[in-house]
Amino acid sequence: MKFAVVADAHVGFGASDEILERAIEAINLRNLEFAVFLGDMIDSSCGDEPEGLFDRFLKISGHLRIPKRFVVGNHDLAPDFPERREAFREEFLRKTGARSTYYSFDAGIYHFAVLDTLEVLRGAVGATGRLSGAQLEWLKSDLARLGPDTPVVILSHHPPFPADQFRIENFNEFLEALEGYHGPSSHSCRIVAVVSGHRHFRETHVVDGIRFEVVGPLSFGLWDMKEVGYTVVELAGTEARFIWNPLAPSPEAP
Repeated sequence: MKFAVVADAHVGFGASDEILERAIEAINLRNLEFAVFLGDMIDSSCGDEPEGLFDRFLKISGHLRIPKRFVVGNHDLAPDFPERREAFREEFLRKTGARSTYYSFDAGIYHFAVLDTLEVLRGAVGATGRLSGAQLEWLKSDLARLGPDTPVVILSHHPPFPADQFRIENFNEFLEALEGYHGPSSHSCRIVAVVSGHRHFRETHVVDGIRFEVVGPLSFGLWDMKEVGYTVVELAGTEARFIWNPLAPSPEAP
């Protein structure tokens, strides 16, 4: 199975709209099952009236010819406008058609769990993520109901690693929820990978036998402004391959 991951599109920031359009065109040329937008689809900190940004994002992403899944990110929830956060959360649910900001779905033999690392907003702009106790209990129940050796991919905006202010704050509780779900087992599902964005550059961590993959951004890289693109994930059994597809930044990119 192959699917696309588009992280940190930040529609509304610089030339991000045009870069997203080019990413959609490129993804449409590939034979992929679906696409995941891994949070920060818009940059709701841009300007004084950010409400129309999600409509702009949906208009561009609507040109995709494959199914779409959405993960909420901090910039999707108006981080600079605290009084609007819940309104933006409701808008996210209404316009994406998601029944919740955390949910699960199946594709082929794979089970996907989508997390909301902004359910408990931390910091002024949500730079740090956190998973609520209720969400962690939901995750445990979701994994426990799966059949033996079901391969699982977990999707979140904030990653649990590395150790700085841009990760999931209560990462130890998250790891506890995943305990027993990796490695050969005839009694439980198996975590293939935890896939996140948010950091605007690419890195891989393996902790307790689980692969934590941080994918690169579509909008702009923190350390290399040319490092923008999308990721194709190839799944084969319990193995995952992450293929970075760079896009040349627009001359107008910041």
